[in-house]
Amino acid sequence: MRLTCAEREDVVADVKRTPPSENIQPFKRPPLPPPRKIVRLSESVSAAAVDPTAADNAALRTGLQQMQVQAANFGARFIVDAGVRETYLREIAKMSQQVLEGARQGKITPRQGAEFAHQMRNLILEQARLMNTDVGRASAEAMKGQAPSLEALIASKSTKLFGREASQLNATEMNQVYLAIVESSGRGRVAVTEAIPYLKAAGHTAVVLTVAVSVYNVATAEDKVEAGRREVLGVGGGFVGGAAGGAVAGLVCGPGAPVCSTVGVFVGGVAGALGVDVLDSIVNPRSGHTPELSGAAPQMPLPVPMPQPTPAPPPYPPPISSAPPVPAPHPTPTPTGRGQ
Repeated sequence: MRLTCAEREDVVADVKRTPPSENIQPFKRPPLPPPRKIVRLSESVSAAAVDPTAADNAALRTGLQQMQVQAANFGARFIVDAGVRETYLREIAKMSQQVLEGARQGKITPRQGAEFAHQMRNLILEQARLMNTDVGRASAEAMKGQAPSLEALIASKSTKLFGREASQLNATEMNQVYLAIVESSGRGRVAVTEAIPYLKAAGHTAVVLTVAVSVYNVATAEDKVEAGRREVLGVGGGFVGGAAGGAVAGLVCGPGAPVCSTVGVFVGGVAGALGVDVLDSIVNPRSGHTPELSGAAPQMPLPVPMPQPTPAPPPYPPPISSAPPVPAPHPTPTPTGRGQ
């Protein structure tokens, strides 16, 4: 069935007057989240000048990282020094037992055994101090700077065992003095030996604490790869800085200065962690911000581009009829008379 021109115009007018359905909503793009800014330790002062809350968060992050650095520095030193002390005690005990057996079997005289044990203990002590950390070596030198001579040991043992000087003792009594020196060379200082288990436990606790804080920081971060990289840089830089600080303190203060070495490790750890953070912010800038040093003007975050609204589709396109279009009728010319 074909429609006339008037009927088609009526249908189009009815379609235009029909309101769109309320169930069809135009598509709206969800807003984009703001870019996440990675806050560095070097931004603590700048953040404090802008927002007190940001200052508190930056101070908390700085404190946590410094706690990690110091725990890693001193925990590792406690473990190493405790292990060195255990090795030292084991070696001198083995040496003393071997010398005692040789003297009792007549392979060496008690005097020769005392001399050999005295030399070997001093040698083992020097080797152990080479394996100690800076703090452990300074503490050991403060407790025992120089080993006593063999003559001083003979005089001390003679007075302790017989209450007389060595020159007043006979040969049998002198042999007992020599064997007592060999036996005592296999024992360490009791107070230090009893502190080894506590020292080792404190070292392991500090290392576990450092690892736990690093794992928590990585697990709760949005960018876990970046967080892991920064944890490694921060703790590693603090550890290297602590070693350098302890070495410098040992050179400045000399041997036997454990307090100076401890301060050097602490200050070096702080400087190492902060220095690595500032250097990394300069070498590896990311996320739309540049490194900010202490006292520099804070940078404002970049404006977030607003999403453009998508134009809504037309409510209803005009219906397309399947019938071929009907040509408009041409006006019929009115015939005119010839005589007009």
